[in-house]
Amino acid sequence: MQRIEGLEDGKYYIGRCILNDKQKEIAYNNPHCTEYFCNYKNIVECTDCVKYLLNNKKIKLFNEDFFEQKLDLKNDTKEDIKTCKKKCNNGYIYNHIERNEEKNNKFEIDNYKLMDMFKNNDFITKYSDLPYLINYENTFPKPKTVVHWGQLKMLLITILFLIKVVDPDEKEVHIIYAGSARGDNILLLAEMFPNTIWYLVDPRPHNKKLYTKLNNKDQIHEILKEYFTDDIAKRYSEKFKNRNHKLLFLSDIREGTEDEKVLANQESNANWHRIIQPDFSYLKFRCGYESDKIYKYYKGEIYLQVYAPASSTEARILFKKELEDYEYNIDEYQGKMLYFNRVIRPSYHKTLFKENYYFDHCYDCTYFSYIIKNYLSKFSNVNPFSNQKHKGSTNNKKSKDIFSIMKYITNYLCKHSQDKIKSHNNYVRNNIIQ
Repeated sequence: MQRIEGLEDGKYYIGRCILNDKQKEIAYNNPHCTEYFCNYKNIVECTDCVKYLLNNKKIKLFNEDFFEQKLDLKNDTKEDIKTCKKKCNNGYIYNHIERNEEKNNKFEIDNYKLMDMFKNNDFITKYSDLPYLINYENTFPKPKTVVHWGQLKMLLITILFLIKVVDPDEKEVHIIYAGSARGDNILLLAEMFPNTIWYLVDPRPHNKKLYTKLNNKDQIHEILKEYFTDDIAKRYSEKFKNRNHKLLFLSDIREGTEDEKVLANQESNANWHRIIQPDFSYLKFRCGYESDKIYKYYKGEIYLQVYAPASSTEARILFKKELEDYEYNIDEYQGKMLYFNRVIRPSYHKTLFKENYYFDHCYDCTYFSYIIKNYLSKFSNVNPFSNQKHKGSTNNKKSKDIFSIMKYITNYLCKHSQDKIKSHNNYVRNNIIQ
């Protein structure tokens, strides 16, 4: 492994995924799908050819967690240009930051990444519909080309939840949101669902515009700069015990990624649901990595996430009022989520928008388009995008409407964060070399 200055473990890996001409064309037009073609047998390590690749092939090397943050590489080794030209001269070049990856894998996942299965006609949105075909395995050194964009993920899964449980004819729907800061998304959500009233709880600062809406009692009725606790849950329970409207509970709290903290947070979420007694709760969920074979929690519909980290097993669980004990098979959960992340997400799906240079046919972009379609269908009389609609339009123009709204949303998020789709597209396309 070569060195990265300023990185704690200081290591990186450069790989080459061998692609034929047809695969290169598909990958260039669908950069998020590129990893589908990269199996263990067609990957070559090119770490010792970094100077050749940077100087002659003009590839880009970025921190995979923070695109556009170039890696400061230290390579004091002499390179054999002749060898580099031979082994690293064609295909998709990518880099990994090495984090004590386990390399003795069986790579059984490759058995399910077949070309005749690349175009996926089934569209799965729930964990319960995923096939259990394989147990978890580490996939290093394969590339990850699906997009991780946390703000977009959180916005879309919340839109999906509100489409499911909110009726546009309801006068008021009150929403308690634990871990709501900064809340940039809430400004757009309030526009999209104008009958919602929000109670925000987070010790971190919120977007200043939310305080303006709070002062005007414009859909934001409370902002508490505190950690969510049992006492706060009890206060909301008392406040809403005689309600005549729908009450929802959202939680995005996460104190860490270690199993102990994650599972403790999930127990807290379930306890707050039990105390508040909302009509529906929508909460973070995953099984533990290091616990026993069975994870004892509560039964609920588990929804898959879009634009999540490429190896994430996090999902969202939907609770109704009464909680029912349930046992989750951890091996099954990890295996299903591996299949989802490494096979389904980079597969090719039928989208609802025209061909373009930004969104592609991956699972995440396709699901994005379906979420917008469902929103327009249910909230056609109240949606803030109505000025983009073309009355009496053809199917093509309807697709254009969906595309325009998707771009409006990503442009909105880019006011507060990096455009992860654009950066990722540029990285992949730049590193497909001839």
